[in-house]
Amino acid sequence: GNNALEIFSTQNIPIHIGTNNAVRMTVDGSGIVTKPYQPCFGARGYSGTTTQIGGYNPMLWVNVHTNVGNNFNNSTGKFTFPVSGRYYVECNINLKNTDASWLGLYFLYNTSVQANSWSMNQSNTQYNDTIVSGVVDASANDYCAFCWHNSYIAPAGSSYFNYNYANIFFIG
Repeated sequence: GNNALEIFSTQNIPIHIGTNNAVRMTVDGSGIVTKPYQPCFGARGYSGTTTQIGGYNPMLWVNVHTNVGNNFNNSTGKFTFPVSGRYYVECNINLKNTDASWLGLYFLYNTSVQANSWSMNQSNTQYNDTIVSGVVDASANDYCAFCWHNSYIAPAGSSYFNYNYANIFFIG
């Protein structure tokens, strides 16, 4: 038949859905949905690297400003997927350490390269966007990392705080 569970309010009040005595999702009176426990990560300001992953240098960040679920580890540069599903990933390196040099930016899933982007800026300017982004189908407890290629130059360091950033968030 045509069976459905309907949850609605006839008034302009929010609807809360929760587990373990905590609100996990709210639909407000205008239909806006908020999910405060949705896994996500955001950072800016490249600070350095750590132990290589498959020959690539994972990126660490000056400011991890968002880390819902603590899935990103700023000691390893890895984001561990807490649940299976689709995730949006993006990283932009706008400023390199050395003028007129190549930078290779990589997105790794476990140790496998999923995407890469290369750029070489012109002389007398270090600014040139190098971006990897996309949607990845992930399995719980696998990991990903944004890395730079170890045979070429690194992103500019922490004194150029706002030029380099990364984000990952769970879509569903």
